[in-house]
Amino acid sequence: MKRGLNIRRTVDFYSFGLSAAEDGVSRLEITGKSFTRETYLPLQGHQEITGQNNYRHDEDLYVVDQPLPHNAMESEETLLQAIIELAPTDRANLAGRFSHVMKTWENLAGDIVGRVPRNCFGRPWVIRAEERFGILLTRSEANHWIVRDLAAVPTVPVMFCHACQTDITHTPAEEITGFHVCGHVFHKTCIYQSLGFPDTVFCPECRRPLE
Repeated sequence: MKRGLNIRRTVDFYSFGLSAAEDGVSRLEITGKSFTRETYLPLQGHQEITGQNNYRHDEDLYVVDQPLPHNAMESEETLLQAIIELAPTDRANLAGRFSHVMKTWENLAGDIVGRVPRNCFGRPWVIRAEERFGILLTRSEANHWIVRDLAAVPTVPVMFCHACQTDITHTPAEEITGFHVCGHVFHKTCIYQSLGFPDTVFCPECRRPLE
């Protein structure tokens, strides 16, 4: 392993969405996607994202695209049971690589059900979600990674999250991250959700792509 390069696995926050079932049949659509993210961790300050590679649709790790039973949307309990019964075999096969960071399918199902507004029950919906399995490559200054370009100090003051617009002046450094190319800073929980969508990863504030 190259000195100063830390490699670990992670399961990112997953996106979630609801849309009306036009044919009157509720469906569950969940995909497992993979990515590689490169970050730089200076001795002082927050982590910076220096690159991310999102893999293509035809490289999905698992896919669930199934109709739900007619009674699935009657209550939280019936929806939870319906999702649990659709556990994909391909996801179970990932446990060897991600067991220490991935949730059980039952826990993931519970999280999804918890995001469905109560006033949506009793009607058919299409439930969509993504779970992202990643490899994190971190270059740490503390481990003697000395690269002049990566050690550059961001020019944008760390004052607020450019996604949710809340003050992060006193937020612990381990809870925020920024883009090296522009210096814009975000809560990790805010920015990680948006990084999985575009083929070219860019800053949502200034639209500058990661280089």
